[in-house]
Amino acid sequence: TGCGTSWVAASPKPGAGLLTPCDQPWLVPDSNNASSEEINIERISVAKWGACYRQKFNDLVMWVKGK
Repeated sequence: TGCGTSWVAASPKPGAGLLTPCDQPWLVPDSNNASSEEINIERISVAKWGACYRQKFNDLVMWVKGK
């Protein structure tokens, strides 16, 4: 008599990194009285935030396509 093998296929799930939000960018509290350094820091912070979301979106697209 043979033993039957049973198995259940696991559904692939995206990594936790794809599901966590990007850090909120630092924004100047009062843009009317901000120094040029503060404005530059804000621009860099917002650019990094946007790059994070673009990367997560692209990674998620690749995961959905199975690549």
